Amino acid sequence: MTQPFGPAIWSMFLLLGVSLLFSVLIVYGRRISVADDVMFRGLVITGWLCIFLGCIGLASLMLGPWSFLLAGMTIVVTIVGVGQYRSAQRRTLLSALAIGVERSVPLERIANSVAQQGAREMRFRAAMLSSLLQAGVPLPEALERSKHRLGVGEAVSLRIGYENGSLESCLRWSTDDEDRTRRSLRAMLERYVYLGWLFVVGMSVVVFFMLKIVPVFIELFSDFEMELPATMRWLAAFADTFVGYWFLLTPLLLLLWGLFLVGVLSYFGWLPQDFPFLGRIALPMDRVHVLRGLGSGVRRKRPVSEIIDRLAQLYPRQRVRWRLGLVGSAVRNGSEWTDALLTVGLLRKSDAAVLRSAERVGNLAWALEELASTRMRRLTYRLTVGFNGLFPVLILIYGAVVLLISHAVMASLIGLVEALA
Repeated sequence: MTQPFGPAIWSMFLLLGVSLLFSVLIVYGRRISVADDVMFRGLVITGWLCIFLGCIGLASLMLGPWSFLLAGMTIVVTIVGVGQYRSAQRRTLLSALAIGVERSVPLERIANSVAQQGAREMRFRAAMLSSLLQAGVPLPEALERSKHRLGVGEAVSLRIGYENGSLESCLRWSTDDEDRTRRSLRAMLERYVYLGWLFVVGMSVVVFFMLKIVPVFIELFSDFEMELPATMRWLAAFADTFVGYWFLLTPLLLLLWGLFLVGVLSYFGWLPQDFPFLGRIALPMDRVHVLRGLGSGVRRKRPVSEIIDRLAQLYPRQRVRWRLGLVGSAVRNGSEWTDALLTVGLLRKSDAAVLRSAERVGNLAWALEELASTRMRRLTYRLTVGFNGLFPVLILIYGAVVLLISHAVMASLIGLVEALA
């Protein structure tokens, strides 16, 4: 009996994908004007999808069910690669703009130079940015309209720096300090995304083992009138618990899958800024961005109340905008701005004392910038210590579960072999 999808069918998928991509290369060439064309994008996506299906189909003929695991790993690796590539493109553009501002080169010329090299999508976005800048669109708005994905710190820093006339220092901070912190956090998050993937897949395998394999061992030992090994009895008890309380454990597994998905989306920057619970987790970083914005404005002799009102209008996260709006109202009613920031949780008590002292002696701008840098370094250090301390513990727990299952299976098999001998 022939298989409905044999090697010939999957090879045709692979050949079709390669042919589509080759045709796109011949027809469109390296023209950047088609990077946002619907037909161009559709052909490219279809071509790569056919190649992916062809490769996975051919692999399924050799690996069987394991091909699904291979497909999942391929998707994760592809998304990671695309995310890293686009992040590198954004850093390249911001670094070039920072150099242009530092050397008084028109920004549209810098963007046009970037548009002459690199991948098609990067050249298209840089060309769009150059056109918008030539039309007089402000840099922050031009970056947003040219579909450049910026982080919270980068967006706030660019807008405040553009309005204050301190674009050079803000761009340099976005490409240096912010980038070092992001690389450090990204490296730690990569390990946890990897561990989360192992945990989610491992939990799925464990559930399958409990529901399908453990009952077989129980039946075999019952037929031979033998006693199950202790580890297998533990697994059997867990399987009975899972079957009896599936309505509680199944949502837990779905929650783990959801947390893993949220972690992946957060890693690539695709998670909405106002995603539930994200605001509380990102609050320490929001404090740093607010301090940095205040420092940039104060250095340009702008009133603190005016800077707070402006931050309340442009900050990407709605919850932080709401808090800054409360601060602005309190300041207009006569409250001290440090006390107002302290009340809404955007400033720590020790930081408020430092800022009051610095304001009295005329070093407020320096104090705000130093506090922002110190808080950023301290936050990075704490996260690094916490993640590095938790990672071995999770590895040990994961290894203990694998050891328990392996011992249960081996002890049961050895017992059956001895009984048959």
